[in-house]
Amino acid sequence: MIIKQLTIPVDTKKIQWKLRTNASVFVMNAGNGGLGGRNGTKELLEAMQYVKSPIELIIRSQVPIKETNDPRIKYEIGDCKDLWGVGDVFIFPEKFNGLSLPIQEAFASGMMIMCGDRFPMNNWLPTEPLIPVKKYKKERIAVEFESAVFDPQDIAKTIDSWYNTDITRFSLLGKEFGEKNNWSNLKEIWKEI
Repeated sequence: MIIKQLTIPVDTKKIQWKLRTNASVFVMNAGNGGLGGRNGTKELLEAMQYVKSPIELIIRSQVPIKETNDPRIKYEIGDCKDLWGVGDVFIFPEKFNGLSLPIQEAFASGMMIMCGDRFPMNNWLPTEPLIPVKKYKKERIAVEFESAVFDPQDIAKTIDSWYNTDITRFSLLGKEFGEKNNWSNLKEIWKEI
């Protein structure tokens, strides 16, 4: 048996790259929260009590979520037309995921990615801004798998360590990723598989 990883092609007509130079606006696209809270919204909100930096955090959710009264957090509930035009850092402490279209699209748009330091993300993303995994626990949907567990204090430390730093290099790496993995370059591979 041959196993081949297929990167989800970047739609460069839809995803416009923009240079991001400073980590000050963090964006979390929670969607509908993900199965079992897999997107990490709850953990991120818990982490905010430990974040010392005056970040701006935008949390987008398609469903109502319990809002806190932290003035650094802006909530956008409902559909969002432009997922990747605003923000410097895409923060996504997801517990389990495969290739993750949101992470790939955010990276291709020029955002620095701050997700879990776990496989497969730490195989293709720059690892410096990744959030440490405290431990793994067994979960089951159709099969058993490992789900990452994050300590809110580790999320906060990661945010604080990157706040107001130069992220130009990560933005340029995202541009390179998007250009390499666009539909023009990957279409034939997908058709062949």
